[in-house]
Amino acid sequence: MRRGKATTERSEDSEGRVKRSSDLFIARFPGLVDVVSTGDKLVFAVVKGGNLEACESVLIGDNEYKPPPRKQLPWHGRGIPRWEQVREAHILGGDPAQLFFDVVDYLRGASCLPGQGYYALLAT
Repeated sequence: MRRGKATTERSEDSEGRVKRSSDLFIARFPGLVDVVSTGDKLVFAVVKGGNLEACESVLIGDNEYKPPPRKQLPWHGRGIPRWEQVREAHILGGDPAQLFFDVVDYLRGASCLPGQGYYALLAT
């Protein structure tokens, strides 16, 4: 499993001593549906017991992980999915075959690949 880098921030406690806090970032783990936006904040959309939940962090082993900063996500320029839309899609469900064809259609419009089979390959 790939884990993100830790970011260390320095601050001072009430007595003026320097303290450090490290954030660990991750964007791939079992149960993760996507990293989604709830306005200006990123959260994990995860499936727990068949239900979709928004989580600010996850505990894996002894470490607490948060979603990576927006600029570290390779697709941030195309927009981060919104929590409300992901939740609604999960509630409504849908036909997996139709989802596959929708992804293929999207890829055809967003890219230029050397053959038709490449779009299906990317969609799987």
